[in-house]
Amino acid sequence: MVPESFVAGNENILYPKWEKEYYKGGFGEYERLELVRKIDREAVDAFASWGMF
Repeated sequence: MVPESFVAGNENILYPKWEKEYYKGGFGEYERLELVRKIDREAVDAFASWGMF
């Protein structure tokens, strides 16, 4: 659950429930990552899914 205090102004990157329609793919995902990092970089980097290297 996303804390309500972070949602205002971030509706384009924070959702009550993630759906596939929000997936931008490729470079678009890095753009979203940078937007969310402005909220809490440490938390985002800890929880981001990076896939297999």
